Amino acid sequence: MMRRIKSFARASACREKFERSNFSLWLKLGIVQICHELSKWGIIYRKKLFKFFLKWSDCMPNFKQSLRHFAKRFIQTCFAIIISFMLLNISILYAEDKMETIKLPKPKLKSNVSLEEAIEKRRSVRSYSSKELTMEQISQLLWAAQGITDRRGYRAAPSAGALYPLEIYILNKNGLYHYIPEGHILERKSDKDLRSDLARAALGQHFVEAAPFDMVICAVYERVTLRYGQRGIRYTDIEIGHAAQNVLLEAVALGLDSVPVGAFRDDAVSRVLNLPKNEKPIYIIPVGHKR
Repeated sequence: MMRRIKSFARASACREKFERSNFSLWLKLGIVQICHELSKWGIIYRKKLFKFFLKWSDCMPNFKQSLRHFAKRFIQTCFAIIISFMLLNISILYAEDKMETIKLPKPKLKSNVSLEEAIEKRRSVRSYSSKELTMEQISQLLWAAQGITDRRGYRAAPSAGALYPLEIYILNKNGLYHYIPEGHILERKSDKDLRSDLARAALGQHFVEAAPFDMVICAVYERVTLRYGQRGIRYTDIEIGHAAQNVLLEAVALGLDSVPVGAFRDDAVSRVLNLPKNEKPIYIIPVGHKR
């Protein structure tokens, strides 16, 4: 009789303990599941597993109720996560709608200037007239730098692993713009003419301000180094050279002049363009009509 009383008391205490702590309940259930999986491999005998299960089954009088409670909380949590993601996406779409974008003209694939002529005529020019570039010319220059040239998403300049770490910005009298290859569009980042600030960041090189159009090529090295390690830095620098040469030759084909500039203070240029921390300015390319 005393044994039955003690056994009943132990079962009652265990029941109360589990009712106070759902965490303990699910921990033990997890152990049972693990033992069941191990038994499939013969690591634990089934008889021992059944004894283990029966031992704890006496302590789980509210199993169905706890299961319903867990399912309810789980569904509520999932629903909250889904709603949060939906609100986040809506806010992003709203921000993108508020951001001014410009659809660029479709780039032309034929020119009156051959590649050989463009190579021969290309020279670095540091004196420009105030004549503005047309949207067609801007479109061609951006397409030559990072435009998509293939249905698979490949771009005008080769990229190690097709990772495309380059980001292109342009400055003119109308403001600062970021080029988005997908869709061949520009998004306005600022409506201020920042060319004078860019010229100061470029150690006072006046032609950066005088040029009607400045292109800044930036790089996100992590996009390549995550796959290729430190070698990715070299791959990225090489790609920047590919893109810059494309721009210089395209300028010649358009009857324009240009010059690649590497002398500037990185931190100052980053502030002018308000770049994210992972984007590094590498090249400034003023483009315009020779004075």
